[in-house]
Amino acid sequence: MNGQVGRIVVGYDGSAQATYALEWAALEAARNGRPLTVFYVIDYGRFVSGGGPGGGAGLGDLDIAAEPAKVLVDEGVARARRAAPGVQVTGQAQVGRPFAALVEVSRSAELMVVGTRAHGGLRNLVDVSVSASLAAHAHCPVVIVCGDGNVLPGPSHPVVVGLDRSGAPHTTLDYAAATARNASAPLIVVCAWNDFAQYARWVSVDTRVVIDRDHLLTAERKAAREILDAAVTHVRTGYPEVSVSASLIEAAPAAALLDAAADAGLIVVGTHGRGALKSSLFGSVSHAVVHASTRPVAVVGGTVSVPGRQTQDHVPPVAAYV
Repeated sequence: MNGQVGRIVVGYDGSAQATYALEWAALEAARNGRPLTVFYVIDYGRFVSGGGPGGGAGLGDLDIAAEPAKVLVDEGVARARRAAPGVQVTGQAQVGRPFAALVEVSRSAELMVVGTRAHGGLRNLVDVSVSASLAAHAHCPVVIVCGDGNVLPGPSHPVVVGLDRSGAPHTTLDYAAATARNASAPLIVVCAWNDFAQYARWVSVDTRVVIDRDHLLTAERKAAREILDAAVTHVRTGYPEVSVSASLIEAAPAAALLDAAADAGLIVVGTHGRGALKSSLFGSVSHAVVHASTRPVAVVGGTVSVPGRQTQDHVPPVAAYV
């Protein structure tokens, strides 16, 4: 199989969560007219230490592992075709370390889809923290399918996007708006404020007396409102078909997003936080959202294309099955 422009790649290992991700990816491919690749990694790490007590299986067994991998991939391809009969579906099995292989294959994808609790070949990737790490390193947006994956964005299930108040580019917002447009879904733009409440427990009592708390909160709320208003204007100008609403919430960013996304078809977050202190003390927003969400979460980097734009495919597979 040669590279496919604009394809969706789904990580699949036969587990229940991987199957949910597979079916979600198939329906997403059908809606956007994209080809779908079912991707499985034969974990090289199981073979490098050689045979013997406590050792790996040995490099000679890679050929033996290829046949079960083909069977697994063929099964995934069949499942995807049943879920979305009109989609062009191919399979790809590759020898490597799962994390590195998925990051590399993301170079040739418009979207990557993974589950959160699979077992087997992708076992080291599907814990929430590692899924979020994959999304941070991938070369395309990554959708992490939380729960049973039976909800997609649409007229009854909005796309919910969280704004980054660091002044970052509109990449995440554009991705969310384009997704909402393509799915005929409403868009809810969320901006959280009152970081002071989060940091208060780290500030001494004497310092809190000196700080003009009310002034800081008023200024922060005003800044958040300005960013939110600018984002809504950006969407209305660039995506006039999209019904967009704004939500200014006094809460931590992850809590604000999850509260607004109770009926969401997709939650969209960026990959970067707002400084080393916030990251070290509280963890990234994307990690927190993925950890707690029961809805699919799209994690979008700073240099990716929005849905519907073509990407260049230049990564040849090790083995592919149609």
